[in-house]
Amino acid sequence: MAIAHESTGTALGPDSGTSHEVASPGSLTEGWLLWMLAYMNDDQLMTNSETGWTKVVEVQSDLAGDNTIACWWKEATDSEPATYTVTHSVSVSAFRGVVLAYSGVDMSNPIDVTATTVQDNNDSDTHDPADITPVTAEAMALVMLGGVQMTGTPSTPAGYTSREVTSSGGNRFGIWDKGGLAVATESPGQISGMGSGADTSSITVALRPETGVVVPVYKRPVVVRRKTPVLFAA
Repeated sequence: MAIAHESTGTALGPDSGTSHEVASPGSLTEGWLLWMLAYMNDDQLMTNSETGWTKVVEVQSDLAGDNTIACWWKEATDSEPATYTVTHSVSVSAFRGVVLAYSGVDMSNPIDVTATTVQDNNDSDTHDPADITPVTAEAMALVMLGGVQMTGTPSTPAGYTSREVTSSGGNRFGIWDKGGLAVATESPGQISGMGSGADTSSITVALRPETGVVVPVYKRPVVVRRKTPVLFAA
């Protein structure tokens, strides 16, 4: 079964402070994968205070401008709340978050492979997300980017679909996906157009698809007919 993006819920606010609400995508089906990405302009650990979420990876950068991005997943239930809360210990001036719903994910082992990149852009407006090599055919790649001190909008990697690109002041945040991956190196390519940003971080993840049930193929038995030997008297 192919993985499909179903819906998206975005940050409700506040942008600043130590606690933030992120909206549920809504109209969910039990068993879908919920994927949360959060970004803030400080290098502090973030906590998803709701039950059932598993943190996949968190990337902190304290180069020219501090930033942190983190992602979590959970299996959707039949009674998801309208919002989810992300907290951290230090007050920040910029926060963004998004929750996406995907169907067709192997919920017994949803993460196929993960890689991260932290990059000091200096005076460049480009960022190079990490390549990944899925181990399961038909996986879906997620590319997630956060950056500070930016003046432009990040470009969409070639072949990907933009699910959320937003800003808070000079901070930029984006997530893109691409399905139907082969078991080969997947290179998202360069993200550009962000202006002379000072500091960016990204996460590249492959979601593993459901394998489904293998139905055995019935084969008609082959009957080998042998001739009856003829015996001759001596």
